Amino acid sequence: MISGSSDRTLKIWDIQTGEELLTLSGHTGGVRTVAKLPEGQVVSGSSDNTIKVWNLHSQKLL
Repeated sequence: MISGSSDRTLKIWDIQTGEELLTLSGHTGGVRTVAKLPEGQVVSGSSDNTIKVWNLHSQKLL
C-alpha cells in the first residue's frame, strides 16, 4: 500500500504486517494524491503544486 502525508513524504507499507517498507521524500508541501503506475512507478501530487514520478525499484525521483 502507498500513502501520502502532510509531512511531505510517501510511504510504502506491507499490508499484511503493517510494516513501513520505504519512505520517499522530495515534496515541499503535503502529499495529497498518489497513484501506482505499471513497472514499479508511483506518481504523487502535492500542495506545493508539483507532480512527481518515482521509481520504486531504484527509490529515485524521475
